[in-house]
Amino acid sequence: MIRSIKIAGFRGIREGFVDELEQVNIIIGKNNSGKSSILEALFLSAREKFIFIEIPRRYSEFYSGYLSALGYLLYRRMDNDEKSLFYNYEEKPLKYELVLENEKKLTYYFIPRYYFLIEEPTVENKAIFTRLDWVPEGTIEEGEIKSFLETLKPPSLRRDIDSIPQIVDERLSALRSALLVDTLHIGNVKDVMASCWEKVKMQGLDELIVDALREAYELNIVNLEYTPSGNWLVTLKNERKHAVRLDDLGDGAKYALTILTEILVAKPSILLIEEPECHTHPKGLELTFDVVFQFIKKMGTQTFITTHSLETLNKLIQLCKKHSLTVKIHHFTLKNGVLTSKPLDAPSVEVVTDLGADIRFLDEYM
Repeated sequence: MIRSIKIAGFRGIREGFVDELEQVNIIIGKNNSGKSSILEALFLSAREKFIFIEIPRRYSEFYSGYLSALGYLLYRRMDNDEKSLFYNYEEKPLKYELVLENEKKLTYYFIPRYYFLIEEPTVENKAIFTRLDWVPEGTIEEGEIKSFLETLKPPSLRRDIDSIPQIVDERLSALRSALLVDTLHIGNVKDVMASCWEKVKMQGLDELIVDALREAYELNIVNLEYTPSGNWLVTLKNERKHAVRLDDLGDGAKYALTILTEILVAKPSILLIEEPECHTHPKGLELTFDVVFQFIKKMGTQTFITTHSLETLNKLIQLCKKHSLTVKIHHFTLKNGVLTSKPLDAPSVEVVTDLGADIRFLDEYM
């Protein structure tokens, strides 16, 4: 599990630090405070990035894992300029420093389009280079760290190694895989179902989704089957079957359908959720996340959720308590490119709320 994140050079963040991370992390703050950027930065750095939505070709002309992720981040903001991912539009290496459990540290860099670099924690002045769409196995290059950019030149590379050293591989397990869920998933539910439903059925997980939809959205469902035409066959209690199009489901039901399906298929080590309150009734959101939190507790998934809704914040805190999940609330501010985070525990949020203050405007009370 990641305990703290230090990042430099990503989007509007010249430098930023977020600490006291727990299994569930709820991020609040004003617009342009770096909330979405932290989600994207974690998504971009994961070893495996799950993207179940088809990306228009103009956003992703290449098909490696890294570039598909890069294309998705541009597509979700409707931005064709790759340089927008970097601070001041300067394509410099993105630097990450993570502190994991037991104070283990991991420092690594992205060099846009070319290399992923990991500082070897056991040998002074060593680095491991691999492609940005890397996998744990395969040939990886090792080199000395002199000037960072000089190190990228072929003459400075020392030798090939067969695999990442075990101690580094263990630390990278926190970044094993990431799933980013945003409002795009509601409009692209058919893509998600086409990508995931066969795996859901093969693993016998469809009943979990049926139960969640029935309880959260009062859909009188006994069984679901996905068809290539994009229909769901809904079996009513009187055993008469009716084909119901995905398009006819409400946005809340679509959101529940996509997020539950994707989590069950991806089983990510990092789950990144942006503004779950969008298009979702509070009761439906509560019941959906009641199931989501059951999943992440069983999988040991670390979760990051951004929200602007005080009601959503309180509901998520209550659900964490119900499922015995550790939770931390992080209030973000971003000034002159410097991201700062104020971590708060659930009792502190309750005290502030009871006093009549709005936790979302914490910076105005300080």
